[in-house]
Amino acid sequence: MQQNGVVRLYTRHNNDCSRQYPEIANAIFPHDIVLDGEIACVDPATGNSDFEAVMTRFQAKKTDKITALAGTLPSTFVIFDVLQYNGQDLRRLPLMQRKEILSSIPLPSLASVLFRSSKAPAKPCLLR
Repeated sequence: MQQNGVVRLYTRHNNDCSRQYPEIANAIFPHDIVLDGEIACVDPATGNSDFEAVMTRFQAKKTDKITALAGTLPSTFVIFDVLQYNGQDLRRLPLMQRKEILSSIPLPSLASVLFRSSKAPAKPCLLR
């Protein structure tokens, strides 16, 4: 969420975790915006998301450790949806219309912000 030029990151339980992910919290988004997404730490060697690395970053409290982890375990913000933009509540719009709006928003040109489109058909998944 960016409001009045300040980016804030919140967990699903409404805990502010902006400090733990400074490379995302320092991004500059256009206008006031509320995005739905997920923090991911991606292993550059494999391209796989590493949940333990996300939790290591989340649990860091000291500024020097947060800074060090931002360098060794860089995070990415995977954006799924736009809920509010430029003062307009978009939640009542159909999902695909919100995705179109999201794709038209100039997002920061940082490696830490990634737009994930849902236009591709879902692949079947089996749980065992």
